[in-house]
Amino acid sequence: MQYLPETKTLYVRHSVTLNDGNKTIADFFNGVVDFIDNNDVAKLVMDVRTNGGGNNNLNKPIITGIIKSRKINQKGKFFCIIGRRTFSACQNLVNELEKNTEVIFVGEPTSENVNFYGDTRTETLPNSKLQANLSWLWWQNMDPRDKRKATSPALAVEMSFADFYNNVDPVMNVINNYTNQAPVDEKIKTLFGQGKFDEAVAIGVEYVKDPLHRYFRADLEDKINGYGYNLVNENKFADANRIFAVNVQIFPESANAYDSYGESFMLLGKKEDAIKYYEMAIAKDKEGVTADNSRKMIEKIKAGNN
Repeated sequence: MQYLPETKTLYVRHSVTLNDGNKTIADFFNGVVDFIDNNDVAKLVMDVRTNGGGNNNLNKPIITGIIKSRKINQKGKFFCIIGRRTFSACQNLVNELEKNTEVIFVGEPTSENVNFYGDTRTETLPNSKLQANLSWLWWQNMDPRDKRKATSPALAVEMSFADFYNNVDPVMNVINNYTNQAPVDEKIKTLFGQGKFDEAVAIGVEYVKDPLHRYFRADLEDKINGYGYNLVNENKFADANRIFAVNVQIFPESANAYDSYGESFMLLGKKEDAIKYYEMAIAKDKEGVTADNSRKMIEKIKAGNN
């Protein structure tokens, strides 16, 4: 670990999930927490982008230490750098950090599903006698319905060879310049509640265009859509129609956004508008699930069953 006094950051590189003789991970991270408690530390950065795994049983003291450190376990104060070499036991560490701490992931997606097969054993092929190492043990410490192929960073940053050659770490630059703000979906909801629809759209469009957020664009769309359906469930159909309109403007290529917008017009009894936007959803999706739903809804409207 290294303390960076100019930014009051404690940088910790964790490159393998194994003890080094009598130097244990538990002792090391106890030292990390002690340093945080006894020094002027504003941010903790844990770098696991080159950690290819090791022993899952050694992850616990890392997690518990960070959970206990109230000084640093806050949004905007704890960052974990992940990347294309974050794998195996370290994927499980990342999973536990996601579930149990206020971490912000930065960098590139990990190289493994969040639930995955691991722990290799050697099999000898019967004819060629070639040996193959195969993963056989199922690790599932995330929701069984979680089908993500990787953990994606909230702040996406790639390192180029030019960065490496010039001894520049763009990931640390992003972390050093990070300022803690309200989530963008909360900003949009606040502006929407104030009737500032154009400003809500502008903030959403700016967020989507920023390459830092490229892995969380769909997440924003889903959150706005979910907010719209919460309004539908409260029978606030006009308000739902307006928030779905905001989503369409932020995500003009999304079939699902148009499908939801069409449904809100149907609920308002505006059949022609509903058909119009359902048809736009079909045009965006053509043969997908969303298009199938839009076709069914158009048939219901034309049959007078809405």
